[in-house]
Amino acid sequence: MIYMVLLVAALVLVFLYEVPVMVKHKHWRDLVVFSVLSLSVFITSLLMLIKVNVPSPMRLVEAVVNAFMRLWGRP
Repeated sequence: MIYMVLLVAALVLVFLYEVPVMVKHKHWRDLVVFSVLSLSVFITSLLMLIKVNVPSPMRLVEAVVNAFMRLWGRP
């Protein structure tokens, strides 16, 4: 339970540090990418904390790379 609290606290602290600067400078795209990546890492970490078997993200990376390779005509 303490690890979940620490995880949430870390996410909140990072958001409180990063988000106001992005909003002030009107970096909306950066804010969206930052939020999506941060929340995906948070969800993955939370699932790992509650002992859910999380598949390796490397499979997703390989699938994306292979899709781009096919688009560019490379086997």
